[in-house]
Amino acid sequence: MPSFSDSSSEQASILDFADVDLCSKANVTKVSNGQEDKQVRLRLSLDEICHRTNFTRKEVRAFYRTLKQECPLGVVTEETLRDAYHRLFPNGNVGMYVKYVFRTLDTQGNGKITFTQLLVFLSTISKGTHLDRLKWIFRLYDLDGDGAIQHSELLNLCCAIHELAGTTEKRIFHETKKSGKEEMFSESEKDRKFRQIKLWVDKVFRRWDSNQDGQVTLEEFLASYSNDDLLETSLHYFDDL
Repeated sequence: MPSFSDSSSEQASILDFADVDLCSKANVTKVSNGQEDKQVRLRLSLDEICHRTNFTRKEVRAFYRTLKQECPLGVVTEETLRDAYHRLFPNGNVGMYVKYVFRTLDTQGNGKITFTQLLVFLSTISKGTHLDRLKWIFRLYDLDGDGAIQHSELLNLCCAIHELAGTTEKRIFHETKKSGKEEMFSESEKDRKFRQIKLWVDKVFRRWDSNQDGQVTLEEFLASYSNDDLLETSLHYFDDL
């Protein structure tokens, strides 16, 4: 677990792994092959964390206590995140959405989200600028991380969000199964809903893909913001986090 000391305002600090881009080059360690290590160990003062995340000292302490309670080892795994989403969306299928969110948060690709990474994420979506939030949303939509959103990626994410919320089709499926009726009706409802989602994604993707080359770059994505209700909704969803 990251160490937390608060004996005085000057000494209060958290020892944690942080992203290289949050640290000076002088802090980047070298590995045997001469390449930069993707993680650096450094001690951040509580004031420095507040400065980098725009959270107050009280908020940082509260987040730390919550993480320590939920994750004694000090890191969030995909399973931990899945359990949290299960509690938030007990009627939904959270698996795929959690997979996509975790990939976006796990900036070092080691299967773990540290306290520092978690705070940076929470700061970005709740206190960041429109540009900060849009860049994070773009990373979420860009499922393979190649720097562009494909139509299939947007479709897969939208389907995952639909499943997360707990669909009408899922309830129909359980009701028909319970009543002993044939399940063809629920299957046709699922197909109908998928077609609706796909039509919506087709429309949105055409609007975003301004040069019609079959992919949406970050520049196209940012340019689409002012005329896109989906992005506006995505941003304001986190305002009261």
